[in-house]
Amino acid sequence: MPTHTVPAWGLEVWSVPDTAQEPAGLLPADTRVRVLERRPDGLVRVATAEGIAAVWADGRHLQEIPAGDPATAMGFVAELQASVASYQRLLDDLAAKRIDADSFRRRAFDAGLVLRDGAALMFDLPSGRWYWYDGVQVRPMGPGADQGGESEG
Repeated sequence: MPTHTVPAWGLEVWSVPDTAQEPAGLLPADTRVRVLERRPDGLVRVATAEGIAAVWADGRHLQEIPAGDPATAMGFVAELQASVASYQRLLDDLAAKRIDADSFRRRAFDAGLVLRDGAALMFDLPSGRWYWYDGVQVRPMGPGADQGGESEG
């Protein structure tokens, strides 16, 4: 999920966090990137949805995408849908005996787990519900979910 946008003048990038070296390229203006790592000197490691591998850039010039941005929300929904689709493929593989039960269990955890904004979203197959874990509490998500914050685990 993108977190920032490249400014109108573009942004030089490096393959290593060393601006004394020649830039490895330029991210075009308005490219949406996800910040993966921050350094005290202002450099950030970013990746793009267009498949540009993680590169280093001057993070002071990036423009943060507001949390309520519809494109960000739609990307989040797409991420959850992709997770459910992966889970469904695993179920299909298990039913068709292309994988065994142990393989299903190991791979289902990854398929049903989405990490976002310092929290984990976990899909519970029996209930068909998503749960939000913020490091302290597990809370159900969606309509009818108890938002009171009672821990379930």
